[in-house]
Amino acid sequence: MLFLGGAKLIGPSKPVLGLVGDDVILPCSLQPAESVAEATVEWTKSNSTVFVYRDGRESYQDQTPYFRQRATLFLEQLKNGNVSLKLSRLQLSDDGNYTCKWIKSGSETSIQVRLGWTDRLTIHNLQEQAP
Repeated sequence: MLFLGGAKLIGPSKPVLGLVGDDVILPCSLQPAESVAEATVEWTKSNSTVFVYRDGRESYQDQTPYFRQRATLFLEQLKNGNVSLKLSRLQLSDDGNYTCKWIKSGSETSIQVRLGWTDRLTIHNLQEQAP
């Protein structure tokens, strides 16, 4: 998290866990709460653009096609400083680090997503499966 006076973005202190095929919410919000309805918010993963909100609307122009129709913000919550991302229909390749950026202030925070898969009602952590 980056401090630039005034409000700053806050994300979870622990990885967000999700299962392949499910939806997950990546929490991210401004503290103290401040409207971001007219600001630019970007979500990225590595060199991919997951989601962009700019000029009071969703912007799909720069969005990586892989995330189209799977990534969204809670638009009604932007006035409260909530810029959490909902990522739908998780895939194995969604595992990794995501960054939420509030362009107005230069504030950003990173969120780690860890995915697992299910087999006979047993949850397996992908990190434990690595050789």
